[in-house]
Order: sequence, then C-alpha cells, then structure tokens
Amino acid sequence: MPCKTVLWVQVSGSRRAANLGRSLAIGGSVGALLGFFNSYGYAISGYTTSELTPIVAGVLTYLLYKVAIRRYSIYDLVVSLAFAVGVDITTTLTSGMLITYTLLAERADPVVLGLATWTYGSLRLELVAFYLFTCAVSAGGILIALALSDHFIEEERLVFPIGGASWRVVSTAGNLRKSYVLLALALGLLAQLATFFRELSVDLTPSLYLLVPGMALSLSVSPAVFLLALLLPMGSSLGVGLGSLLTFLLITPALTYLGLLVPLPTMSSYDIATSASPSIASVLIGYLVLVATYYLTRYRKVFVRSITFLKEIREYRRNFILGIAIVSLPVVPAAIVYKDPVRIVLLAPVLLVLYIIITILTCRVVGEVGVVSQSTLPAVTGLMFATGIRGATPYVLLDPYTGTPMPQFVAASFMNVAKLSKYAGVRPSFTGIAMILGILLGAPLTLLYGNLLLSAYGTSSPKLPLIRWLPVVTWMKAVYGGNILALPVEPVTIGVLLALALLALIELTGFRGLSIYAVLVGLTVTPDVGLLFIVAALIKYLALRIGPDVYESVIAYSSIALAGSTIAVVLYTILELLGV
Repeated sequence: MPCKTVLWVQVSGSRRAANLGRSLAIGGSVGALLGFFNSYGYAISGYTTSELTPIVAGVLTYLLYKVAIRRYSIYDLVVSLAFAVGVDITTTLTSGMLITYTLLAERADPVVLGLATWTYGSLRLELVAFYLFTCAVSAGGILIALALSDHFIEEERLVFPIGGASWRVVSTAGNLRKSYVLLALALGLLAQLATFFRELSVDLTPSLYLLVPGMALSLSVSPAVFLLALLLPMGSSLGVGLGSLLTFLLITPALTYLGLLVPLPTMSSYDIATSASPSIASVLIGYLVLVATYYLTRYRKVFVRSITFLKEIREYRRNFILGIAIVSLPVVPAAIVYKDPVRIVLLAPVLLVLYIIITILTCRVVGEVGVVSQSTLPAVTGLMFATGIRGATPYVLLDPYTGTPMPQFVAASFMNVAKLSKYAGVRPSFTGIAMILGILLGAPLTLLYGNLLLSAYGTSSPKLPLIRWLPVVTWMKAVYGGNILALPVEPVTIGVLLALALLALIELTGFRGLSIYAVLVGLTVTPDVGLLFIVAALIKYLALRIGPDVYESVIAYSSIALAGSTIAVVLYTILELLGV
C-alpha cells in the first residue's frame, strides 16, 4: 500500500547490518515500557492487551527515532517494532501467568490441585527456568506462522487489521501536531492516575435480579480498557461488546433457568461471572467447535493449495516442521512428571493435530478481527479434561488456555507483524527473527514486572483488581480437580446454537460488519468492559462518518494517550514500591 507521507531514508544492506544493534536497542526500550503497562493491563482487564502493541509501539518507535535519531530507514523502524512486539508479547506468557497461578495458589490448595511450586510465588531459579522454557516453546509458533503467512495474506487475503493499522499509524505519524501529542499524553496519564485514587463504577445486577434472575450489567470507567477498545477495528469493538452483552443479558439467565447458575439477590456482575465461569467455558467450546467446522469446511480447497505450497517450498516446509517440533517439546516433561505417562504419550498425537487446527483458526480470527484474546484455546482444555487428565501440571505444560506455552497465540500475534512487513517491503522472515529475539530476551524482564506487581499490590488490592481473573481461576480449580461439572453439556449446546444463529444471520443478510470471531472474544469479557467496547465502536463510527482522516487521528492519538496511561501505571507502581 503506497503512502506518500513516508519520508525515511533508504540505506544499503551493509548499513542495515550496522544499524541492527541500534534498532534492537530502540525496540527494546519501547518493548520494556509497554511490557510494564501490559503486565498491569492484562492483570486488570483479563484481556491480552499485548495484541495491540503493533499500533502503540508503532507510534512510540517513530517518536523515539524522530527525537533520538534523525536518519533511519523503514527497515530500521520495522525491525525495532517487531523486536518491541516480541518483548511485550511475553507479558501474556510470564507476568500474566505468574499472577494467575499465584492467585490460584491463594484461592485453593496447590498441593491438592497438583500445582507445582515453580509456577507461582516469588522469583526462584526453577521458576525462572520454567517460564523461559515456555516462552521458547511459544516462540515456535512464529515458525509455523511464517510457513503459513502467504496462505493467510496472499491466498485468503485477510486484512489483519492491527497490522494494517500499525502501518497507517507509522506512515502518517509525521503529520501529528506536537501540541496534540502532548495533550494526548497528558490526558492518558491524568485519567489513569485519577482511577487509581477514585474508582468509578455502578453495578445494576442486584436491581436486575428482580426482573430476570441471572442477568448482569455494570458500568465502570477504565481509561486503559477504553483506549485499548479504541484501537480495535470498529467491527471488532462492536463484536466484542455484543458478545459480552449476549453473555450476561441472555446466556446467564438461560443458565439460571437450566439450574446451572444459582444467583442471589446480593450478587454483583463479577459474582455472576465467577459463578457462571464453568458454563461459559463450555459455551465457548460449543461455539468454537461449530465456527471451526464452518471455517475449515468453507476454506478446505484453499488449505489444500497451501499445504501443497508447503510441500513445494523448502524454506516454508522447514519452518513448519521445526515449529511443530518445538511446540511438541512440553510433552516430554509432562510425561515425566505426570502419574500416568502412558496417557500423555497416547494423547500427544491428537493434541498435536488440535494444536495445528487451533493455530490455523487463531490466525484466521486475528486476520479478520485483529485480536483473539485466547478465545480459541479452551478446545484443548476440553479435550484434555474429556480424556481423563487430572491435576494442574499437565495442563500447565500442554494446555494453551490454562497453561503457559501459547504458541497459537504468539503465531497469530506475529501475523499482524507479517502484514506490517508486507506493507513496508521487509521480509516477514526477518521480522520473525527479530520477534523471536524479543521473546527470548524480554521474558526475564516481564517476569520481573509480574513479580514487582505482586510485591507492590498483592492479589487483593483495589489498585490491582484481579476480580476479572476469578472466573478463570475458579474454572481452573474445577478442571484440575476433576469436577465433572466444570464442563457441563447444556452450555455446549447453547454455544453451538448461538454460533449457528449468528452464521445464519450473516449468510442470509450479507451483513459482514459483525464478525463471529469478535463475538467469540466478547463472550469472555465482563459487561462493564463490553459496554466500553460498544462506546468505542460508536465513537469510531462517528469519526469514520466525518472522514477517514479523523478516523486515523483517533487511532493515532489513542495510541499516544495509551502511552500516557502506561507512564501513569509505571509511576504509580514505583511510588507503591517505595511506600510513598
């Protein structure tokens, strides 16, 4: 996509090699800053905020180059951005899971659940080694994505909206007014600081109980979540919001009617979310099964061509095989530590096939929606539970939803970087290497961030509200403990029927503005978050009606405001650590 506003200096191959260290240093600085914010943002929202890093990092990387280095090439900037994304993506794998497992260990008996000590608590050698291993395994997903990148970008012609938005922001960043940049930074910083000192929220759930038991609705002000929602494509924001409202206005009342949810008049929306979490997970599985079947059936001929393509091109074939080998590594320690190693070995081939299917589906969701927020991953949990796997450790090592290795999520995140690379004329294989380096070098840093957040706030501070993780933690406890009610059958049927209804609506009306994949993501977020996404979609709709320039400005300045919010989180956490 040509863009006349790009003014970077093109340089020779030897100069590029000489500038590589500088590019990694700048990318590392941006990734380190965003990594701290997203360690916090992931914890408070339950949403994989690092998926939006290509946009935010695009603005920050450009500004840093503009201030610190006057002459640079598009190659330098894209490499820095890919490295920053690699550093930041580890927040989901390290700090996020460290906080989750620590919360689980405090809410349940880790010995009874079989939760290994090297997954939670303070930093220790075995804990650091475990998280570094899982990050390395997750990086294998990039190799699989590299092998399939031409399939998604060239064959299916998916837009990968986050990658496209990143390119638009980077290519037009030179047009931003300095005064507006400073204003956006200040607004993001002050708004985030204000929420630390005074929480603004209204929960309507107790009142709704009198009308429809099980229905939940709440309002809250969260600058970080709202800014993240503004960065999503308009249809994606709408889909996420709609999915959330469908869950708490229709599905939870239906669960109450079926006797799977027993609400009380005093319950808040978060209490409803916690109580309904096992059933909602089953809804996700039913929804996902039908959507995956629809997708794989519809695009079966395209996949046949892509598989043939893999066989013919040596580089892609090598990347795919190596990626699969790396992703399969956790089977070895899982078989060693589990009480029934034969079961793990027999399950491994089926898991491997499911890993590939989920990777393809996750990349497809990101290609259309821009983000996925782990919504495609519970299928692995369901398979492991159905085959009799009990205890936390096998799930920690093999399940990308309740466990730590997440190659499917990393693969999908890389596809946005690959799309950016295509726009910029940089080979995706090179940005893939830069992102892998970012993951390997950033993992220790973001793991430290998670430890600092736990040291400063603990797991019950209103300054680090982890309430959005309670449904997940409750479900994890039930799954690890072998509670058959963790995956009830009726909600699976609800998920299938919901997906069927939405697919029929889209096919019959031809309305493509709403993505079934965005709704899938929305099923996992609480109603207050869902409403923020709907408001963000409305704002972006109005901006688009005014003109494309206004729409692009909303994205650019929202990214800068999010950077200000990041700075506020960093400052506040430092003050907490110092006891000020």
